[in-house]
Amino acid sequence: MLTLDYAKDPLVLVDPDDNQVETPVSSQVFLHIGASLPLWDRLNVSLDLPIAVAQGGDDAAAGSVLSSADGAQVGDLRLGFRGRIFGDYWEDAIQISAGAYLFMPTGAADSYVSDGSIYAQPHVLLGGRVSHFVWSSTLGVMVRASDNPNTFNYGLGGHYMLLDDTLGIGPEVFGSVGFSSDALPTSGTSTIERKSSVNAEILGTVKYRFLEDFTVGAGFGPGLVGGVGTPAYRGLLQVA
Repeated sequence: MLTLDYAKDPLVLVDPDDNQVETPVSSQVFLHIGASLPLWDRLNVSLDLPIAVAQGGDDAAAGSVLSSADGAQVGDLRLGFRGRIFGDYWEDAIQISAGAYLFMPTGAADSYVSDGSIYAQPHVLLGGRVSHFVWSSTLGVMVRASDNPNTFNYGLGGHYMLLDDTLGIGPEVFGSVGFSSDALPTSGTSTIERKSSVNAEILGTVKYRFLEDFTVGAGFGPGLVGGVGTPAYRGLLQVA
């Protein structure tokens, strides 16, 4: 699977009056290269490698605690394991799975694309199908070894299936909630107060399956809450 992910203004600094004063990351374009292998109709093993093919940001102002994003960089490799506990794929209204993602620090530690250390996200998933409607939800915890905050992560999406189940249209909501609202550390001696410890985005998505084994998709939508990493809007293109 190849996914192109564009985010506008994912990291913006504002003053106490909410006036924008600096944009260390004004845009990021990631190419995700992914693959998965199902085993025994029960276990799924996956990997995903994010590559920031383009980044941009304001030149750091004098006295700034954050440098601007620049250039192409490799992100952190994600390994995934997921097991189906209850329910049959594409048949039952409720299915239950559990799994975990393990992130390896394959990116540069002092960049906007890597934690610089191993981190993990155990999670549970609920999903299913009712007539032409397919839905999925996930809840997990991001546990980090770095100074970045631990978070609860969530997602909910649904597709209405058309054209003999080849076309799916629907919304997706996803984000995270920080364990605390503490200030964020920087590479220097300063810290940055977070406007919010909540991240939330919504996408309108469409996917189309053709030639039996190929899928193309697209998504677009705004950020809903001004947490660190939530963009003004995001756009996705995918082929699998």
